[in-house]
Formats: sequence, C-alpha cells, structure tokens
Amino acid sequence: MIQLQGVKKVYSNGVVALNNIDLHIKKGEFVFLVGATGSGKSSLMKLLYREEVTTTGKVFISGISVNDIKPSKVPYLRQKIGVIFQDFKLLSMRTVWENVAFTLQILGTNKEEQDRRVKAALDLTNLSEYAYEYVSELSGGERQRVAIARAIINTPPILLADEPTGNLDPENSWEIMRLLTKINMRGTTIIVSTHNKIIVDNMKRRVITMEKGSLIQDQEQGVYSVGIG
Repeated sequence: MIQLQGVKKVYSNGVVALNNIDLHIKKGEFVFLVGATGSGKSSLMKLLYREEVTTTGKVFISGISVNDIKPSKVPYLRQKIGVIFQDFKLLSMRTVWENVAFTLQILGTNKEEQDRRVKAALDLTNLSEYAYEYVSELSGGERQRVAIARAIINTPPILLADEPTGNLDPENSWEIMRLLTKINMRGTTIIVSTHNKIIVDNMKRRVITMEKGSLIQDQEQGVYSVGIG
C-alpha cells in the first residue's frame, strides 16, 4: 500500500528532515507515527500526499511512484488520500454541510451524489444534527469531526491525520480516536502523527518512532518510547 525506499529529504536551507527512510505499511493498517518536534514526522506525511518531494529515494502509493506523478496529476492522487490537520483548515463561515461537500463541488459531482455522500459522512461522524450549523459556532472536537467527514468524503483508501488531537481535551481526543478506529475497521489505512502518549500506549497499534530524521524503532502493538516528545 505505502512504501518508502531510501528516502532522504533535504530542504533548501540545508536542514536534513529525513535520512535514508525505508518503510512499508500494508493495506488496512493503523499506524502511529511518533517523535519529538522536528523529528521528521510532518515531512514524511507531506511526501505521501505530494506536498513535498524527496531529495533522493522513492515513495510508492499502491505501486505508483509519487515522485514521478506530473504536477497536473497530483489532485488525482489527493482524491485517494484523505488528510486531517491539527488546525482543521475548515471554511469557518460556511456550514458543516458546505464544508464536507466542498471537495465534491470542486470535482463537479452531481447534486444527488453530493447529498448522498455528505449525508453518509455526517452520519458516520455523528454530525447530522449540526449539518446546517456554521463551523465557527462549533467546539474544537466538533470541528475535528467535520474535518474527518470532509477527509473521507471520497472514501479514500488512505487517511493521514497530523496531530488530530493536539488541540483537544482528553474526552474529545478519545472520541476522535474511536472514530478513526471505526473508519479503519471499514478497510481504510490510517497513519496518525501524534504526541499523545496516553492514546498511543492504550491503543496498542503499530508504532513507528522517529528521531532527527531517522526511523529508530518500529513496534507491532507498540508504545510511545521513553525520552521522546
């Protein structure tokens, strides 16, 4: 499903964000990506949805070389990868329904199909009662659920979550993780970048630990390693 081969990422200022990363993530896995700020987690995530490209090495998604995709084809790649951000990146003065439907509108999806997909996404994320509320009126946990609904609107096979609980209290954090688990059980491959030790230790999923741009540990049913974060 996802494969990195000898990946190195050096930014224009000389900072080595990733150094010789080899990684394979199978279809349907739920993976935590952990490490201190600056360890390379965000850079790795950005390579997967082609926000950045490698300096050397290859990134493959479902056998397709992400490096070799033409810029004009990048939007098609991103239709297959849902992304959830810590700061939500929602349209605050639009309703929940409008935010979730936005991608489908850009793609020119017909109104009947839009309505069907948005309703299904809102049902899954327990947001149906907020469909016509403005995002600006919602709590942080509710906004994050809107972001998840928007990310899964195309039923992408891969879902990337960059610090999805970073701005949330413990109760809302667990609600988000229960929702991601439900989505994973439907067959979606999920990668969660996080500093939340309690969640990682309790969920007992695969844990990939990064330090200074290198992958230093890969544990099945792992825990958040001591000394990082």
